[in-house]
Amino acid sequence: MGRAELRSGFRNIAGRAANLSGDWNRPAIGYEGWNCKDLLAHITSTAAALPAVAATVYIPEAEAREGAAFDADRWNASQVRRRKEVGAVQLVAELTEATDALDVTLADLDLTLKVRAGPYSGLSADDAMADMIKHQNDHLDDLEALLSSRH
Repeated sequence: MGRAELRSGFRNIAGRAANLSGDWNRPAIGYEGWNCKDLLAHITSTAAALPAVAATVYIPEAEAREGAAFDADRWNASQVRRRKEVGAVQLVAELTEATDALDVTLADLDLTLKVRAGPYSGLSADDAMADMIKHQNDHLDDLEALLSSRH
């Protein structure tokens, strides 16, 4: 994926999220213990982290530190818990703000450099961001289906 496609892909995610509506308390089937708002909080928290994750490619090799392995489940649970009392409208606003910040980062990012943080550590920025677009869109597909279902 190229720079323009990445930027467009993340803008599309923010646009899709902005168009969501429905019963946010409905259980998010397939996401044990989460409701639809929790799934939106997950999408938002991931988006909010992406500008910082993308910026880790700027750390010179000599300065990069080996850290503990990234525990995605633990991080996701903590981020959803942090946003438990935040309403869906505010979550979408946070996602939009994060998308704006990521767009600025992606405008000048060397997409060939490796990401050094998060679950995509070791991948090129291009591959990591493309994988994240797919991840976010998969969650949005589920969320749209859940919010539009009648039962």
